[in-house]
This record gives sequence, structure tokens and C-alpha cells, in this order.
Amino acid sequence: MDMMNMDMGGNDKKKDSTSDQDYKIQGMSCASCAKAITKSVKKVPGVKKVKVNVSTDSMNVQMDSNVQDDAILNAVKSAGYKAQKIGNNVTFSKKPSKYLIEQIVKFSISLILTIPLWVGMGLMLGNVDTTGAKVICGPTFQIVLASIILFGVGYSFFVDVWAGIKTLTTNMYFLIVLGALAAYGLSIYNGVQDGWKYVPMNEGGHELYFETIGTIVTLALLGNIFENLAKVNTTNSLQKISDLIPSKAILVLNGKTQEIDTISLKLNDIVQVKPGDKVPTDGIITSGNGYVNESLVSGESKPIKKAIGDKIVAGSVVDQGSMQFKVTKVASDNTVSQILTLVQQAQGGDLKIGKLADKISAWFVPIVIFAALMTFMGWSIHDHAVSQRAIINAISALIAACPCALGLATPTAIMVGTGKASEIGIVFKNGNQLENLANLRAVVFDKTGTLTQGKMTLDQIQTLSKTYSDEEIKEYLKAVESNSQHPLATSLVASLPNVKTLKTTNFTNYTSKGVSAVVNNKTIKVGNVNWLTTDKDIVNKVNALQQEGKSVFMMTINDEPVAIVSLSDKIKPDAKQLITALNDLGIRTVMVTGDNLLTANYVAKQLGIKEVHADIPVSQKADFVASLQNGINKKGKPVHNVVAMVGDGINDTVALTKADIGITMSTSLDVAIASSDIILVNNDLMDIYRSVVVAKRTYRKIIGNIFWAFIYNIIMIPLAATGVLRPEFSAIAMALSSVSVVLNSLLLSVKNIKMPKKKHPDKLDSETLKPASYYINQDMKNMDMSNMKMDSKKSKQDNK
Repeated sequence: MDMMNMDMGGNDKKKDSTSDQDYKIQGMSCASCAKAITKSVKKVPGVKKVKVNVSTDSMNVQMDSNVQDDAILNAVKSAGYKAQKIGNNVTFSKKPSKYLIEQIVKFSISLILTIPLWVGMGLMLGNVDTTGAKVICGPTFQIVLASIILFGVGYSFFVDVWAGIKTLTTNMYFLIVLGALAAYGLSIYNGVQDGWKYVPMNEGGHELYFETIGTIVTLALLGNIFENLAKVNTTNSLQKISDLIPSKAILVLNGKTQEIDTISLKLNDIVQVKPGDKVPTDGIITSGNGYVNESLVSGESKPIKKAIGDKIVAGSVVDQGSMQFKVTKVASDNTVSQILTLVQQAQGGDLKIGKLADKISAWFVPIVIFAALMTFMGWSIHDHAVSQRAIINAISALIAACPCALGLATPTAIMVGTGKASEIGIVFKNGNQLENLANLRAVVFDKTGTLTQGKMTLDQIQTLSKTYSDEEIKEYLKAVESNSQHPLATSLVASLPNVKTLKTTNFTNYTSKGVSAVVNNKTIKVGNVNWLTTDKDIVNKVNALQQEGKSVFMMTINDEPVAIVSLSDKIKPDAKQLITALNDLGIRTVMVTGDNLLTANYVAKQLGIKEVHADIPVSQKADFVASLQNGINKKGKPVHNVVAMVGDGINDTVALTKADIGITMSTSLDVAIASSDIILVNNDLMDIYRSVVVAKRTYRKIIGNIFWAFIYNIIMIPLAATGVLRPEFSAIAMALSSVSVVLNSLLLSVKNIKMPKKKHPDKLDSETLKPASYYINQDMKNMDMSNMKMDSKKSKQDNK
């Protein structure tokens, strides 16, 4: 697998005057946090674009190259969060982060202090009147514990709220702080009414709600812990990729070896690897030879022989032999690092449905505050006074609401989906493509190199003359074709390695016809049949071979036909299974190729592709993709059909860019990879089907997350507002809602992807998709063969 030339960069072209930097953010909990950071950083002069990802606790900033990192870090700090610049040597630690440890410590302190408050609530509701109860239930004891919890352990909540106020944004902590302060104030008021001492409720005492404060803060911290543990879990896929690169490398300098950090390697350094070593970075072998296993990187299980001049890929393992290689890509730019970068970028994608959820989250807090006010006013009117019930129910409504569940619904699912896809060799450049792929309607395939191996090999040589032996014919054939630059000639010569090469003179190339040369005083011509003969029997034999999808030409010696030569491009072994799987999913499959009609139709028939568009110029491939995208539904209204393009060459780049989803193999040309959205690292065509399944599963998770987040709020807020839920139980429900969304995303699986049950293929919402001049029906039996021969004349002439 040639992964060395991979240029996995996106399609966005950045000017030299701009830079792109990633940062790790600490303390985010929901979409509102991301919004506050984005607004603050965008105010920094020179910042072009800011993208904050809650699920990965990361931020990407595109800015002028003269913008200082301190300006970005201070902007994040002013929003109430901490940021750390991510360098090129990023690793993914298996140890818990400092922030997670902080949250665990705070949670432990808050829980220990909340337990006595819960005990006090139980004694208070039970009207227990003992010396111990008077201490535990007393306002002084409870306010001390509650104050430590709220203003000490929960201090960061106030910082987040204040930062939100400064940036005119609201977040989950706004509701938590507002609810906790309301409970705090009401408890002080009730304590004053009771003379600041414990009075049993059956004796007219008033209930204190300090335990509500402890419960709110404790469970909010617990929710943060679960969310961060989930983030740690979802970085496992990134960790596995990062682990492919060894931390140390053996540098060869002046004939001596020394161990250095892999990140210290420079271009043109010489590195030594021995059996069992992981290759630290990409390079070209300068001495030695051996066998290298690239299964960790490419999925290819067989060891690959490597010799001087061969490329060696980072992350592969040396099975046999010792080698030295020259570094062609530093650690931050090698194959594995590029894959890692793409996976991280994809995890930060924004789906349309996710943007809708974020917009709702942004308005959620003001709506909840309004609902709490309505609850307070409603109960006050009902009780004909500003009652404690009105205040408590309003507090419950504030606490029960959870915008975090909505904010986490999309990013957590994207992070898990793209991360797990990378584990099976499917690299999404952008998480947005998950939504497109989940709604895929059609896949357009290039033929050569995509559905076929892309390597022509000698199929057979049919001898037409008894004057010359088979060996003589091969020698003359190889002698002439060795002088030709044509790809078919190159493939033919490569197929005859054991045939000696004779000397030639007077080599001549005849455009669109063939070539000729003099060998051993004989004039040898090799070219298309129409140029070399009019014999009907020979023409019929050539036509029969062409209908089998083969490239055919003739050879003459002194104008005597002596052989018919055919070459073929083998169909990839997993191509038919892929087409069957996509058709069974109801996805339309189409072949678009510049190859001749007969060859294209033969390949399509073998694979089960129902639509073939042959002889299409490069310039018209993108137009064809556009014709598939622009549909009209049954009501006559225009609709957009999601179309994917699968290709591997320069001639596919425009179509790959035009398609909603461009898909390439990792062995494709750099320009094709740069134009694509999804890269199949294992070069397995069935990964196209697997990527569709992963996208559909991820999309279902997102829909499920958003649905349950809505249902939760629709049910819980009314229950809290009507007094069914006490504030402390509202806090429990609030914490569980966020945790449930994260856990649901973590349940996403990419294993056990089976072939689909057969469905009736969906029709695209367009009846004007098929350019009549190119469309060839799959069913050869129903075609007028005479017309087909007329259409194929040009194909025969261009076959050589």
C-alpha cells in the first residue's frame, strides 16, 4: 500500500499569512459554554474563525500569523475557562486529566458535607426533637455546610455565570446558581422566622432547604465527572492511532547510532529499524532489505518486501531484516499523524440537526427562567399570597431543566462515531459527512482503479499464423512495444518479463492506430484491428473479446496477421459484494467512465450495476454528478439528492469535489485524496458500505439523544412546576439526563456490520438524470446489437 504520498488535507486553502492552531479547553459543559468562548475569542483582532468542540474539550482558531497565543489564552480566560496550546507532538494520556481529578475532589468534599444536610432534612421531616437533632437541624450548622458547598466547592459555577453575563450568554450553571441562591435565601428567611433555632415542623417550624443546595452542587459535579470520563473513553480510538508511533527512534549519525525522541527527527535524517521495531516516521529505504507488516496502518495482513528505494510507512512493524531509511516526513506530518489530525477534525463536525439543537439550547435558559417565573406567579395567585410553595416549585423548575442534554446530543455521537470508524480504517475528514452519508441516495463509481485493479495484464495471445512460433511472436511483440510510451504497451512488456528483448530500428508511432518497427529485417506492426486487417473472421474474434471487457489489438509481420493480443483489468474481489450491499440498502449505483462502451458494460454486468455511462469526458463527470443531485419530486418541486462519488485519479477530482461526499482509497493520487471527504485506509471497497452503516447508526443515536433530551424536559419541568418533584429530586433528574445522553452515545457500535436485508431500491427524486447519449441499459439481451456495434466503433479505434 502506497500511503507515503497521501495528502489528506481538506479542500480549504489557507493563505500564507494565516495560521491554524488547536487548543485544549478546560471546564466546558454544554453548547452555551462553547458559545461564550467563541464570542470572546472572536473579539481578538486578527482572528478569522473559531470552532469550539464541547465533546472533545478543544478549540481550533484560524487567525493571522501575527496573533499572539497569549491573546487567545486571555480571551478564553475572560470567558471563564482555561486554555492550553496543543503542539505538534500531542499524545493522548491514559491518566485522568487535572480537571477530572479536581472535579472528583470537589465532588467528594461536596458529598461528605451534603450527607449531614440530608440527615438533618430527615430528622426535620420526622419532627425529631433531640439534642443531636437540634444541632444538625439548626440553621447555624446547616448554613455553614451549605455555604462551604455553594461558595467554596461551587465557586467555579459563579465564575462561569459571571463570564456568561459578560459575554451575554447563559449556560447550565446559570440555572444551577439561580436555583441554589433561591434555596439559600429562602432557608435563611425561614431560619430567621424560627428565631434562628431548630423548631420541629409539627410545632410550627419552617423547613430549611440547605440540603437542596448540597444536592444541586454535588450532582452537578457528578455529572461533570461522568461526562469527562466519557470523553476519556472516546479518546481511546485516538490513543490507538497515537500508539502506532514509538516514542523513540534510532538515529544514525556519522556511522554511529543513538536513541532520540521521535518528535526530534528531522527531514533527511537516517533512521535504523530492526526486526520487531515500529517504524517511527515515513521514509525511503537507503540500505538493507526485509519484510514489513503494515497491518496496523493499512489493514494489509501479509508482510511486504522492502528494498533500497522503497517507501516505508510510519506505524508499520519490521518482521524480518534490518534497514536504514531517510526521513521524508517528520513526526507531526507523517501518515499516522495525518490520520490522527483528520479524526480529530471530524469529531468537531457540525450537523444540521446539531445546529438546530444548539440554537434551541441557546434560548433554553431564558425560556426556563420565564417558566419558573410563571410557576412562581401561578402558585402565588393560587395561594393568594407569595407562598413558600410558589418559591419551592419555581426553584424545582429551574433545577430540573437541563440544556446540557440537548447540547451534548450531537457532538458526543459524532465523536464516538468518527472515532470508532477510524478504528476500522474509515477516516472522515469532517463529521458533517455523517449526516450526508446517512441520507445517501446514489453512489457514482469510476471504473478503472476503483472497481477494477487499474492494472492491465496480458490475458492471451491468439496465434493466427503457423509460420512463427509462440516464442518468436512474443519476442517480436515485446521488442516493438518496449519502444512505446502507451500505458497498454507498458503493461504488456511488464507481463513478459522472461522474454528476451530484441533490437529494433525505424520505430514509428501512428496516432490512434498503433506502432511499427523493424526487427531482424522484418516489419512488425502492432495496433488496432481496423488499421491492420479487413478480414471478417479476425474482426469477429476481436469483437468477441472486446465484449468480454478486454482491450484487444493485432500484430502483423510483413503485413501478415500473426496474432491477436488481449489485455484485461481484473475486477476487484470485493466490488460485486459492495454493489449488492448498496443496492440492497436501496442506494442507487452508477458507473461513469471514460472507457469504451463494451468494456464498461461488461464490467457493470459482472458487478450488477444497473446504469452505465461510458465514453464520458473528464469535463462532463462533474456535470453528471450534478444531474443526479438536482432532482424533482412527485409534486414537481426541486429537491437535493445526496450523491457520493468514488474515484482515484486526476480525472475524478472535479467530480469528487462536486459530489456531496467524495470517497477515495488511501492508495489514490494525492490530488484525488485532497478532493475527497472520506479516506478508506484499508483500501477495502466494502468499507464504503461499512461507512454508510456507521453513519446511519450515528445519525440514529443523534436523533435518539435529541428526542430523549426533549422528552425529559417536557416531562420534568411540568412535574417540578406542579410540586411533584422536590428541588433535590429535580437535581438528581437533571444530572441523570446529561449522563444518559453521553452513555447512549458510548453504546454506538461499529462491530458486527452484516449484509443488509434486500430492499426495493429507492428511486431518486428526478426523472431527468440520464444523458441519453451516454446511457446504456444493463440488459444486453434486449439491446439491438447492430446499433451497439455502431456506437462502439470509436471505442475499438481508441482501444489501443
